[in-house]
Amino acid sequence: MEPIHLKLDFEDAIHSRKLILASQINFLNTAQKIEHYKALRKEEYNKRTKLKISLGQAIKSLNTFIREVPKTKMPKVEAIKKPEKIAKRKIEEELKDIKKQLEILNSI
Repeated sequence: MEPIHLKLDFEDAIHSRKLILASQINFLNTAQKIEHYKALRKEEYNKRTKLKISLGQAIKSLNTFIREVPKTKMPKVEAIKKPEKIAKRKIEEELKDIKKQLEILNSI
């Protein structure tokens, strides 16, 4: 394959060079961010591993504590008695009494 030669203006050549350099800068910035991401993921993995080990130890200690604590029986607590419900008749009777009293007051 033969090399192809293009004739460019000076301005076009400068513009093309600027675009190439800007692309290189973007590529290097992306590579830098990827490396930073990898470092953060590694740090996260290490922290998760430490946390998992710590939680395992805590659970083991808690299970040991539960086994060693003497078990006692709790006394039964009597249920609290609920107040008796007002009968529907009583409410109706009270309504009738109040209406009678209102009628008496209105007639005066």
